[in-house]
Amino acid sequence: MKKKILVVDDNRVLLNFIDRMLRKEGHEVAIAGDAFAALNILTDFVPDVMFIDFIMPTIDGDKLCQIVRKMRHMENCYIVFITAAAAELDFDYTKVGANACIAKGSFESVAGYIKDAIRESDMTHRNSIPKAIMGLESINARQMTKELLSRHRHLQTILERMAQGILEIQFDKVVYANSAAIAFFEMSYEDIIASYPPDLFEDGVRSDIEAIMNLNNSLSEFHNRDLNTELNGRQVLIESFPVGTEPTAILLITDVTHRKRLETKFNEFRRLEAIGTLAGGVAHDINNLLMGIQGNTSLMLLEIEKDDIHFNSVKSIERCVKKGSKLTKELLGFARGGKYLVRYIALNDLIEKNIYIFDDTNRIINLNKEYQDDLWAIEADEKQIEQVLETIFVNASQAIGTKRGEISIKTENISLTKNFTEQFEVEEGDYVKMSLADNGIGIDNSDKDRIFEPFFTTKEIGTGLGLAAAFGIIKNHYGIINFSSKKGQGTTFNIYLPAITQE
Repeated sequence: MKKKILVVDDNRVLLNFIDRMLRKEGHEVAIAGDAFAALNILTDFVPDVMFIDFIMPTIDGDKLCQIVRKMRHMENCYIVFITAAAAELDFDYTKVGANACIAKGSFESVAGYIKDAIRESDMTHRNSIPKAIMGLESINARQMTKELLSRHRHLQTILERMAQGILEIQFDKVVYANSAAIAFFEMSYEDIIASYPPDLFEDGVRSDIEAIMNLNNSLSEFHNRDLNTELNGRQVLIESFPVGTEPTAILLITDVTHRKRLETKFNEFRRLEAIGTLAGGVAHDINNLLMGIQGNTSLMLLEIEKDDIHFNSVKSIERCVKKGSKLTKELLGFARGGKYLVRYIALNDLIEKNIYIFDDTNRIINLNKEYQDDLWAIEADEKQIEQVLETIFVNASQAIGTKRGEISIKTENISLTKNFTEQFEVEEGDYVKMSLADNGIGIDNSDKDRIFEPFFTTKEIGTGLGLAAAFGIIKNHYGIINFSSKKGQGTTFNIYLPAITQE
C-alpha cells in the first residue's frame, strides 16, 4: 500500500537518498531539513508515516515528535526516529510519541529498515512497548558521541533546574524553552515551541518584546536590553542576549515580584517616615504655642467670675486648646514619639476592656471573637495600644454603617520569617498577631497607598490622623500594621507586636 511520507533530516545527502528511494517505491514523499520546515509542511500535508532525525539544529527530533503528537490531525501518524547516536541513547522513545527507532548505519541498511518500518505501520494493533532499535546490532558505540551526549544531558539538567525562564530564539521562532519559562507562560511546551515570541505576551507588551528583540533587523544585531513587565500576575524582568554571530538570541525571564514588592514597601515607609519627621516638628511647635495659650487662659479664668460677660468665651478658648492638644498628640504618635509607660500586657484582656465601643453603641454589629488561650505577652505602652485599638474599632464600625454588620477579632501566636519581616524593616522572630475583619464598604484601590498618611481621610468629618497615629505607634513598638481590602467586601487589619516568650 502506497503511503504519504514526511522525512525530516538535516543531512541533505541522506535526505535526498531516502526521498529518491521512497518515490521509486511509489510513495508520495515530502522532505524537510529541520523542524521548522517540517511544521510548515504539516499545515497542509498529512503523512501516514514520518521519519525524523533525532538530533537536529534548532529543535531536536524528540521535541518535534511531542509537538506533532499534539496535533489532532496527526494522531494516527506512524513516527520513526532515525539517529546516528542510537547506540549511545538511553531512553524510551515511545514516551515522546515515537513508534520505532532506526540506527543510522550504511545507506543500504537504513533503506531496508525504512521499508520494514513502513510495512509495520500497516499493522492494525501497534504495540506501545518499545521495540529493539532496528540496526543497532550492526554499529558500535562511539565514545566521542557518547561523551557529547552526556555533556548535552548535563547542560540540559542545569537549564531545567534554573529558576529563571530561558527562551532560545532562531529566525524569529522559539526553539527551546526550559521548565521555568513554561511555568511563566502557563502554556504547554508544544504551544511555545516554534511560536513567534511576541505572540506569547499580551497585546500591550508585544511591541516592547519586539523592541528588545530588535526584530526589524537581523537577530545578529541584538544589543543587550531589558524590559520590566507583568506576565500572568507576576512582575518579571526580561533580558535579551545575542548568541555569537548566528541569527540566535536568548530571552532570560526573571521573576522580580518579591523584589518589586520590597522596593515598593521600602519607598512607602521612607515616604511616611519623611512625613512623620515633618509632622513631628510641626506638632512640637504647635504644642508649645498651645501651652502658652493654655497658660494665659488659665490665668484669665482665675481673674473672672462665671457670670462675667467674657467667661464663656475664655472657656471656649480652653476647649479649643484641648482639642488642639489631642491633635498634636496624634501627630506625635504618627511621628513615632516615645513610649511613656511600658509594661507587660496581655493583649486578650486589653481587647476585652476596649470592646465596649461596640457593645455600647453598635448593637446591630455581630462580634466574633477567637482568642488564643496561651497568648504570649507583649511589652508596650497600654494607653497607646488602646488608642490603636480604638481607631481600628471605630473605623470598622463606620465602614459597616447602619446596616447589620459583622466584625471578627482574632489573636494568635505567630513566628515571622525574615522573608516577611524585611519588607517592614523589623526583626524576624515571635510576634503576637491581632486581626480585625469587618464586612463594611472596603477601601478603594486609589486610596490604599494613602490611608496611613496624616490628614488623609475619606470621611466628611474627621482629621485623618487616627490611622496615621496607629501606624506610628505600632512602628514605634517595633511591630507591623498592614491591611487587605476589597471594595464592597470589607477590610482586615493585622497588627503584629513583638512577643515576650520567656518568663
